[in-house]
Amino acid sequence: MNIRFYRNPETGLPHIYEHGVDEDEVEDVLLNPGEDWAGSRKS
Repeated sequence: MNIRFYRNPETGLPHIYEHGVDEDEVEDVLLNPGEDWAGSRKS
């Protein structure tokens, strides 16, 4: 999977850094999605 990150034009760094997330964490989530469970009580 090719993952591209939006870069903050002022800093040149990926925008995700502003949220305390790094590239490895994003890749892990996208490549290994969690389980999908049905909600309860109309959630």
